[in-house]
Amino acid sequence: MMKQIIIFEDEPDLRFVLESAFTAAGYAVRCAADGRWLRELCQACLPDLAITDIYMPNHDGVEIIRELRQNFPTVKVVAISGRTGDTDLRDVVERLGAHLTYLKPFHLENLVGSVQKLLR
Repeated sequence: MMKQIIIFEDEPDLRFVLESAFTAAGYAVRCAADGRWLRELCQACLPDLAITDIYMPNHDGVEIIRELRQNFPTVKVVAISGRTGDTDLRDVVERLGAHLTYLKPFHLENLVGSVQKLLR
């Protein structure tokens, strides 16, 4: 059965690139511009992994990680952020339960490879 990934990213171009890369890598991918639809997406098809931007409007990545850890603890989480000045970002999101953290810009091949290792 195909592994499921949900991508929470508010930047349309990056969301499209991520969706295309993970679809090409053989994953079933669903996307949202923020976390407002988190419960509905997870209940419709519990993902194996969620990729979430940290800074988004309405429902940010920190809230998404907290809710995933509380309500869907089996889902693996990868956090991404474009704010490179946040030196404590990795510590914070990893304490919340993120398995990996990437700072933008990142190499797409590295992210895909890391996700593949997490989902083995």
